[in-house]
Amino acid sequence: MQLRAGLVGLTVALAFLMVAALPSVPASLETFRRSYGGAGPDVAQGIVVGGDGTIYMTGSTNAYGPNPPNLYVSIFNSDNTHRCSVAVDLGGSEEGSALRLHGGKLYVAGYTSAGSNPPNILVARLDANCNLEVLKLIDLGGQEVSSSIAVEPSSPPNFYLAGSQITLGALLLKLDSTLDAVWAKVFKVTSADDVAKAVEFSGGKLYVAGTAVDSTGDPNVFLSLFDPAGNHVGTRLVSSANSDEGNHITVRGGDVYLAGSTFFPGRNLETLVAKFDTSLNAQWIRVLGTASGNEAGRAVAVTDTGVVYVAGWTSFLGSPDVLLVALSGSGVISHAFAVAAAGTLPDLASSAYARAGCVYAAGQNTNWPLFYVALDVESNPVSMTISSPTPSIASAAAAVSSPTPTLAPFSPSIDSTASPDVDALYTKFCPDTLLVATTTTSTATQTTTLATTITATSTTTAYQIATTTLTSVERVTSTEKTTTTIFTAQTQLSTVYVTSTSTAVQTTTTTVTSTATSYLTATKSETVTVTSTTLFAEPLSTYVLPALLVLIAGLLAATLITRRRRRLLQY
Repeated sequence: MQLRAGLVGLTVALAFLMVAALPSVPASLETFRRSYGGAGPDVAQGIVVGGDGTIYMTGSTNAYGPNPPNLYVSIFNSDNTHRCSVAVDLGGSEEGSALRLHGGKLYVAGYTSAGSNPPNILVARLDANCNLEVLKLIDLGGQEVSSSIAVEPSSPPNFYLAGSQITLGALLLKLDSTLDAVWAKVFKVTSADDVAKAVEFSGGKLYVAGTAVDSTGDPNVFLSLFDPAGNHVGTRLVSSANSDEGNHITVRGGDVYLAGSTFFPGRNLETLVAKFDTSLNAQWIRVLGTASGNEAGRAVAVTDTGVVYVAGWTSFLGSPDVLLVALSGSGVISHAFAVAAAGTLPDLASSAYARAGCVYAAGQNTNWPLFYVALDVESNPVSMTISSPTPSIASAAAAVSSPTPTLAPFSPSIDSTASPDVDALYTKFCPDTLLVATTTTSTATQTTTLATTITATSTTTAYQIATTTLTSVERVTSTEKTTTTIFTAQTQLSTVYVTSTSTAVQTTTTTVTSTATSYLTATKSETVTVTSTTLFAEPLSTYVLPALLVLIAGLLAATLITRRRRRLLQY
């Protein structure tokens, strides 16, 4: 009886500790990752999140539908339960590249090997339950691929596709509300190998970003501006001494954010992120990476709190893992994570979307489970040249058809721990604190010769998430001129010696506010910002709570077994 009472008491105590510990987890802190797919490779290429938290994704599946790979759409509810999935087959190879949500309908862009002159552009409209309503195949007479879709929220709405006409140049296409073509433009910033990878509609303007390949075969980043009629307004070409690529843009709060990659001397591939105003004037450019890995930015998203997230991949931990780097609106690193699993096969993010204070990333993974790992991410010095070329632009005739697809609804396996296979992935990250807090302590020594020596040490709290605080020492020297307001509290301890006859010790606390205003230059030199590598401290309910429940169940089972053995001994 004493043993039984002790076990029951311990069980009650553990349960009490669990309940007592729950309030210590910030309610706004949330991390989640979900893997889904089947027996063949499945990849998510695009993600969008509705106002109610519903998650919509598209990509390619080799596990579902006839004649794989097929374009697919998957929808998950706000509680991350699976709502529906459907594979779309036109008899060839199909892939979904991007999607947008408008008026309760889902608009998907991609491409297919079906039709004349393949590949051709594929665009579709579905409802919120994966029911296909409209599907169009668009042929411009060459080989076309669509990489991105944007919505003009007029009544009725218009849609814009960005991509490329292979060996002919970058592509921009306008569709009406029925998904029929209004106009199509093929343009070359530097050559016929140029590719448009992203399009955004904002403030009555079209922003298009991608990669322009010069006559030597060297890729560079371009950002172009068009009006809704397809007229060119302006272009910026961003180039370094090495290869640069532009992969994605987003427009938020009157600013344009661009993500891509660049080859950095001695470091190989690094993440490129830049901020422009709506007139295409560069505000800042950053090159981010780890000391020993390769990194690439595949997507960028900005939260309602103004935090800029770049998603992509990093090889810092060995094989490629999902990369998430957060910066302030002024380009200062806030925090960085890899979403990683055991094994050597790649995990990566292809797209990102921000909703409220959360960032969602979608891509692929090959092992389960996945964990957040804090990264040592550095901001490296870079010299970029920004020019304003005028692209050559030609109109193209679009032939639009409405083929009948084969639809295959399916229910994917969720968070499978089966033998490594490529599955689609999405993650959700909602930190409780994203502010960078800096404290500066300065020590000044003054002598009778009035010479002053000041030693200053700045410690920056990179982020504060749950109970995890990482710090870094940051030093920056730059020819970049920005508008900055700095609030610092300084405590100075000075020892003053006067003609060797007296000694005074003075402690002064001052609050200094300074504002510096100037203009951006294209060449800059920056030192590194470093965070510490550690496992991410997630909420108690994520792993600790289930472990405690298992322990309690074990204790209860032990109690029952003990009682049963005692009864047997009595006989």
